[in-house]
Amino acid sequence: MKLSITDVLRRGLDNTLANWPVIAIRLIEALVLAAIAIAVVIISIVPIFVSLGVTTVSDPETLAAAVIQLLATKWLILFYAFAISCVVLTVVLVVHSFVEAGCARIYIDGERAAGPAIAGARDRYRTYTFVRWWDAARDGGWTVFWIYNLIWGVVGIVLLLPLMPLGGAMFAYRDNEGALACTGCFGLLALVLICVPLAIVASVWTQKSIVVAMARDCNARDAIRVSWLEVKADMLRHVIVTLALMAISIAGSTVFGGFSGALQMGSTISKSGSLMLAFMPFRIVLWVLSTAFSSAIAGWLLASFAALSPEPVGRLPIAVGRGGEA
Repeated sequence: MKLSITDVLRRGLDNTLANWPVIAIRLIEALVLAAIAIAVVIISIVPIFVSLGVTTVSDPETLAAAVIQLLATKWLILFYAFAISCVVLTVVLVVHSFVEAGCARIYIDGERAAGPAIAGARDRYRTYTFVRWWDAARDGGWTVFWIYNLIWGVVGIVLLLPLMPLGGAMFAYRDNEGALACTGCFGLLALVLICVPLAIVASVWTQKSIVVAMARDCNARDAIRVSWLEVKADMLRHVIVTLALMAISIAGSTVFGGFSGALQMGSTISKSGSLMLAFMPFRIVLWVLSTAFSSAIAGWLLASFAALSPEPVGRLPIAVGRGGEA
């Protein structure tokens, strides 16, 4: 008997809260990756714009002129910036993949420990130990990495299909401003209508593949294949769970963003540098709380997908012989 959406979300929430150290690990990951990104921008990207005469991003004309100059005459610098961005994104994805693999194993073990009963104490989900998380991250990190690359690579290829004719149409109407504007607007609308459902399906597929890979000890290709079959057989529940948690995430981010925006507006209206500095610690705290909230929602989603098994809840099948290759 399949669990209802409410039961799935409840089990996922209980699993997430019972294994709360996983949220702390996700928060640390976000802080570390943010620090890496800021450091790379300061060390590698900022000097490029300074050398082009850009001293402040509040001057859009100077920034636009610098970018145009960069594209036209200094393509080697542009290639350098692109290469740096690719390296940073790869590092970010690798780190996130290893963290996600460890988190998935904790939530899967929590489902197994809790058993199929709907009611019960939240403590029955508690399975977290750092050693358990670390072993799972080390064993399944590369599998999760290839899951991300394969699924979102397919999504990128699909998105290129409408972009190519759109780019050709805009190039053909480049001398007709009215036709160019209409083509761009309709093209943008079409892309949104394609991108949003495609992104939701890709997100569902990715989360399910991670759970399948870590629960059944299979490689990325097998996890992607099996998870797609299971998602197609139970698409409604997977999509509703994803959309429900996306709505909660957006609502929470809006609240935190509203408080941060109010502090920013207050310091801007007063035009006081001292007030801006005084508000800075509060804005940092809000950012940390917002990141922790997002980390909790991400864990809740993964734990809920662990509960969305075609097998009896708490009895996820295990296959022997998972490889780390794609």
